[in-house]
Formats: sequence, structure tokens, C-alpha cells
Amino acid sequence: MLIRKAYKFRLKTNPALEQKLFRQAGCCRWVWNQVWWMNQRRLADKQRIIRYHEAAFWLSLWKQSEEYGFLREAHS
Repeated sequence: MLIRKAYKFRLKTNPALEQKLFRQAGCCRWVWNQVWWMNQRRLADKQRIIRYHEAAFWLSLWKQSEEYGFLREAHS
């Protein structure tokens, strides 16, 4: 007999911490989407996909740029 259990947790946060968590999640999602889009273009051009070290390189460049400077606010 298989018994499945689930637990649901909720963090007790204040509004400032909640805002930081939302910002962190948004930045992570943005970086994920950018690397995914770059990989899609590379696969269409029959190139190798981006691995972790190259993605980290791009992230450091994006953080240094003025256009994507909002990524500096999120933790690495």
C-alpha cells in the first residue's frame, strides 16, 4: 500500500522581505528566460548549447550593463 503525504509551508515575512523575495524570483526567471532564448537560437543554428560557466559569464556582463542593472539587486 502506497501512502502519499503532502506538506504545505508558508514563510512568515514582513513586506520588505517579501518584496526582496519577489525581486529575487523575478531576476532568476528573467535570467532563465534569456539563457533559454539564447539556447533556442543556438540550436537552430546547429551550435552547442550554453552550459553553466558560459551562462555565469553572461550574467556577470548583464549585471555590469546599464540596461540590465536591475540584476545587481538580486543575490548571485
